[in-house]
Amino acid sequence: MKIIQRSAGGMNPSFGFWATQLAREMSEEFSKKLARQKMKMMDWAVLATLYRNEASRPAEIARQTCIEPSVITRVLNRLEKQKLLTRKHQGDDRRAVEIALTAKGRKTTKLLFELSMETNETFLAPLPESERGKVIETLGRIVTVWRAAKKAKAS
Repeated sequence: MKIIQRSAGGMNPSFGFWATQLAREMSEEFSKKLARQKMKMMDWAVLATLYRNEASRPAEIARQTCIEPSVITRVLNRLEKQKLLTRKHQGDDRRAVEIALTAKGRKTTKLLFELSMETNETFLAPLPESERGKVIETLGRIVTVWRAAKKAKAS
C-alpha cells in the first residue's frame, strides 16, 4: 500500500479526509439553523422522508433515515407533540401505524428545505458557478457507483 504524502503546499491529499471535514462543517452549520427552529438533525431526516413520500411506517422511516427503530419512536412522539405529524392506526393491529405530515408539518418541512439549500449555497459560494454543478454531480456519481458495487457484492 502506498502512503500518500502531503502536497508541497501542506494540503492533505486524502479524499476521505476532505469529504469528512466537509460533512462535519456542513452538518454543524445546518444543525445551528435547525436549532433556531427548535429542530434536531433526526427531526429533519424524518420530516424530509415523509415530505418526499419515501416512507410512511415507523420501521420504513427508521430504515430510510438510518435511525435506530427505538429512537424513531421518540422522534415521532416529539414531532407529533409539535403537531407536525399524525399517526393513524391500521385496523385492529395497534402496531400497524401510518405516519403523515400535517399542514403545519409540510409548512415546517418546506422551511427546513430552504435552510438546507441555504447551507448548500453557503458552502458552494466560494466556487465559480460553472464548478458547482460539477461538484454535486461528481459526489453523486461516487455515491451511486459505490452503492451499486456494494449491492452487487452482496448479491
